Amino acid sequence: MINIERLKLQLNNQEYFTDTELEVFLDESGLNPFDVYTQEMKLPLLETVLAILEALSNNLDLFRTVETEFATSGEAFNALSKRIIQVKNQINGLESNTEKTSQFSCMYFGGGNV
Repeated sequence: MINIERLKLQLNNQEYFTDTELEVFLDESGLNPFDVYTQEMKLPLLETVLAILEALSNNLDLFRTVETEFATSGEAFNALSKRIIQVKNQINGLESNTEKTSQFSCMYFGGGNV
């Protein structure tokens, strides 16, 4: 699976942006869209997902055209905000695992042998 395919999978195959636009997001995170995805690319891929979700939060009408289950912009914004927080938590967890593990990060991310 290549990076752009993995990104689409992470976005639940929702067509928020064109492939060309997704390629730009990947490139901004330092990923080549056509390289084979490896586990080492998970952090930059999640950073790409976060950038896409934040772009969507600036254009709720686009988000609502793809995600039709929301009756109001407020509902869409709340759902998008929760997803952004989830992705940020995943990123923080991965970053803490790549840095020297502290007691503080162990409390929140369950890593290390303290």
